[in-house]
Amino acid sequence: MNLLRRILAIGIGVACLLVAYIATTVWRVEARSASSSASKNSSVTKRATPTNPFANGQYLVAYVFFASDCGFSELPGTKKAIANLRSTLVKSYGRSFAAVRVVAVDLDQDIKPGLLFISELERSSRSPVFDQVSVGGSWLNEDFVRLGWRNGMLSPSIPQVLLTTRRVDATAYITKSQLSFGKDSVVADVIGANDIVAWVAGGTPLGEPHSPADVRRGE
Repeated sequence: MNLLRRILAIGIGVACLLVAYIATTVWRVEARSASSSASKNSSVTKRATPTNPFANGQYLVAYVFFASDCGFSELPGTKKAIANLRSTLVKSYGRSFAAVRVVAVDLDQDIKPGLLFISELERSSRSPVFDQVSVGGSWLNEDFVRLGWRNGMLSPSIPQVLLTTRRVDATAYITKSQLSFGKDSVVADVIGANDIVAWVAGGTPLGEPHSPADVRRGE
């Protein structure tokens, strides 16, 4: 009888230990699952918070007009000045404007040589040279049509740098997907290889007057 009681007691003890082990294991699994869910929910909450990718305020935008078949655009000094333009503008005016942008406008008739020329300029600099590119179409390039032929802000000459300012209102982008723009104002228009080289070397001062063109293309 005593032996039977001992066996029953041992069995009950083992059963209790087994129940305790199972309960502890289940608790740990549920705790980990809850922690993981909380972490995921936290990540989802953070990702769901929208961030406005566009700066709000006054923008400084430079349009650089050139072509691979233009001898003055191909000059080493011109290419170096164009490659240094963006970094020079950022250094001179980065704190004064909400954003600084440089747009390459290649007036080659065909796209391939224009893209190759732009790639060479990008490779020649450690920092980005352009923020946007527009290639092809010669004098019917859409950027030149808009700024030159239509709005009269350009001379039909290359190489040329047109420096403009505009106000960008991005406050409604997150809530309404809307952007508002003020009118473009010309603050510098530099025409010709020699003047572009000197202008960039001098820190890209604003208010640069028109200069005689090194080359005019009348294709």
